[in-house]
Amino acid sequence: MLRVRMMSGGDVAALPLEELGDALGLTEQPDRPVRSLKRRLERQCGQPRFRQRLLCENGAVLQDDAPLEGHAELQLVLLDLGQTSQDQAAELIVAADDNNTSKVEILLQRPQDPNLAVRGHTPLFCAAFRGHLQVVSLLLEASADADKPRYDDGATPLFVACQYGHLEVVQTLLQMRADQDRDVKDGPTPLIIACQSNFVDVVRLLLAALADSNKADPIGGTPLSMASALGCLEILGLLLEANADKDRPQRDGMTPLFFACQGNDAEVVRILLDARADKDKACHDGATPLSVARQKRHEDVVRLLQVACDKA
Repeated sequence: MLRVRMMSGGDVAALPLEELGDALGLTEQPDRPVRSLKRRLERQCGQPRFRQRLLCENGAVLQDDAPLEGHAELQLVLLDLGQTSQDQAAELIVAADDNNTSKVEILLQRPQDPNLAVRGHTPLFCAAFRGHLQVVSLLLEASADADKPRYDDGATPLFVACQYGHLEVVQTLLQMRADQDRDVKDGPTPLIIACQSNFVDVVRLLLAALADSNKADPIGGTPLSMASALGCLEILGLLLEANADKDRPQRDGMTPLFFACQGNDAEVVRILLDARADKDKACHDGATPLSVARQKRHEDVVRLLQVACDKA
């Protein structure tokens, strides 16, 4: 049995060694290192492992990769975040941007605030932008703010990960409850930007995290209108399954069906008509899906719309 006490003498935890790692599903389980214990203690003390120090019986600090065999009692010390200069903050950002996981680990052990920004960029934003999964995981473990935006446009780590299709980073951020609907200033949501780039698996993850399939950009464009305009068939299906509003227009009145008719995308038109999209809904200038298809001589689309009219 291993006991962990605060310096004041109060018990923090008492647990068999075999419960470490095994309970957490960690790779360190065979030798039960200090890292596993600190992750377990975070539940009790509320501080990440980077702000914990475990002292053995002789007062020596145990490193995170040290084994625990031979210890019966440890003392836990919780550290405040250290004073951090601008150069030190920049050092962590550079390490995160370069995917230097060992350097990031060392800097976080100072312990250093992972949320300090330089020129509006946080370490987590840079790592998410580059798609550096291990660095993202380390920073989140150090309590980095998953939603802290870039100062100029409000883009979050999740937004840039979706923008560049970094699937595993997106998944990790969503697991840490990053805001799946937070848009950039005067711009799109993570879901819209993923639709725009046709990142099907990213869209799937966002919808599984209950991203708002109808949240629009500043001109009223929705994820479904973006997918329809670009002909992203698989994404179109995912959005319809998520009950996206098939008839919601943007500010000029253009609906997803109108975009598909204008772009001569017969397959998108077919899918939307099968989903009972409103074939007669006009734009603000009075143009309808059928009139624009006729005007542009999109014969296949015109036939589809006429058949739909005949069935009505």
